[in-house]
Amino acid sequence: MKYLFFTLVFAAGFNLFSQNLNTSSNGVQYFSQLTFQDTTSSATLDAIEQDLSQNPMILMSRLDRVSGGLFIVTKVLTDFDRQTVESWLGSNAVHINCFRKGLYGVDQVIPFNSQFCSNTH
Repeated sequence: MKYLFFTLVFAAGFNLFSQNLNTSSNGVQYFSQLTFQDTTSSATLDAIEQDLSQNPMILMSRLDRVSGGLFIVTKVLTDFDRQTVESWLGSNAVHINCFRKGLYGVDQVIPFNSQFCSNTH
């Protein structure tokens, strides 16, 4: 009987924790995946990396120079869209080829491969 009670309490606690994993009273964490045009220079990618590393709204950003893919995880925000990322990139936003966003910890991250742009909605 005590094992059944323990299992029920554990399951209820886990369910409550998982529902609150990516929410707070102030917003949620988002992620974005984007690719840059093949003609984007190495100097431009360096500038993008530098700008994003200093952005206080970004928890983490990773740039894959082989695929041209950029992965960003935000801090807790109330709103997030392509225009937000474009504002962070400034004049370098013109180099974006494909863009995708999701809820961090909820939505699936897709690979940066030759099908990335066709898999973004």
